[in-house]
Amino acid sequence: MLDIEEIIKEMKTKFEIVEQMFHGFEYKRYFKVDNSEKLKILLDATNFILKNENLKNKFLSEVMALSKLYAMAVPSYESQVIRDEVAFFQAVKSRINKFTPSGGKSDKQVETVIKQIVDEALASDGIVDIFEAAGIKTPTVGILSDEFLLEIKNMEQKNLTFELLKKLISDEIRIRKKRNLAQGKKFSEMLQNAIKRYHNNQIDSTQIIQELCEIAREMKLEDKKAEDLGLTPEEYAFYCILAKNESTKFLEDHKMKELIHVIVDTIRKNATIDWEKREDVRAKLRLTVKKILMRYGYPPDLAKIEAERVIEQSELFAAELINQ
Repeated sequence: MLDIEEIIKEMKTKFEIVEQMFHGFEYKRYFKVDNSEKLKILLDATNFILKNENLKNKFLSEVMALSKLYAMAVPSYESQVIRDEVAFFQAVKSRINKFTPSGGKSDKQVETVIKQIVDEALASDGIVDIFEAAGIKTPTVGILSDEFLLEIKNMEQKNLTFELLKKLISDEIRIRKKRNLAQGKKFSEMLQNAIKRYHNNQIDSTQIIQELCEIAREMKLEDKKAEDLGLTPEEYAFYCILAKNESTKFLEDHKMKELIHVIVDTIRKNATIDWEKREDVRAKLRLTVKKILMRYGYPPDLAKIEAERVIEQSELFAAELINQ
């Protein structure tokens, strides 16, 4: 077991490492301003660390190491001296982890100690306080509000804006993937391609924010199209699969809607309990759907491919199709 003096020595070393990461940013003014300014400084500090992927990863790692050493050093005099600054570093780390799907939780001992030293403003959970600190109203209809997108697009902290938008859109894509295979794939690829070009310095922070806003608007347009066509979200999921192929563009919307209704009714009538797990039932449905597609003008080879996609989409609604 490490001697307490050795623990304190390592804690001070880690503290200096983290402190140096803020070179060029005066974070200590946080402790000199009133509460109305504190969150703004915390927001700026998070944005500062997010300017570089390597800096972000190193910061997360070093703050975790510092936090563990701090927890072991409490209640020494040395730990009390850096108490508030450790809380500040931990708060920045907490916000960065909210944008990272794989952001892990800290050790229970560390969490307990840190929660004791972080004041109420720092300890508040969620992204709400970050939006408020930037003067932005939290959206009530997710990321698809034009007003909200305009507000977030005009944030000064571009690195933080990028992370916020990326997380919100990623969450929205995750939801859509569970209901609409074609949309999930389409928007996932759009997001990945945009982020890849940003990380490769092909576009700057202003351009990536613009592209993410466009993805969000495209989602909104897709939802509106479903309403305009008079299709339920489930029916529109099949529309997204069948309407995107060049070979089916000759079908007018009313014929496409008719085709989708025929397919949904056919699958519903043939679906049995656990049908999606039985290859014999799936094979029968594939063949039936293929024949329907061919009847509506699909070439045989394309009908076979699209029938498989229709069955894959159907599996997402397996339980619902049986109960309807």
